[in-house]
Amino acid sequence: MLISKDHFIGELYIEGLAGQSATANLIGMQVEAIIEKRERQFLQQFLGCLYEPFMEFIDGDLDESSPYYKLYEYLSCKSSPIAYYVYFYYIRQVNSTVTASGVRKDRTNAFNANEKLVSTWNDMADINREIDKYLHKEFKEYKTNEYLLMHTNSLL
Repeated sequence: MLISKDHFIGELYIEGLAGQSATANLIGMQVEAIIEKRERQFLQQFLGCLYEPFMEFIDGDLDESSPYYKLYEYLSCKSSPIAYYVYFYYIRQVNSTVTASGVRKDRTNAFNANEKLVSTWNDMADINREIDKYLHKEFKEYKTNEYLLMHTNSLL
């Protein structure tokens, strides 16, 4: 994986994730499971036809002269768009509960999660736009996934 639970600090902070308590371990396992699913999903959607060659590159020797190396750096750094993408889906998941009678929104939280979701998505889109410019410059076969570059607002 390109990111880990260590990426969730600062504006992507997840309460209870740090430490060695049983709660921290449980939250850590939950975050790692979301990373495993959503990282692959993000890469497939964002990279399109470059997904397979990029995966082969990161499974290899990480040749610093390859154009994939800069992409690797973009996607694995502390401000990785993957971390924002995962965080977006984590926030959506933890703000609802599945019960025998259906899915319920968490009403104990006084803060509306939509503001955080919008902010997180838009920050990710800004980072993606920078990477998209690089990909177009280096890889002629690359096609932009406009969805991952679009800003959103709380009315959508």
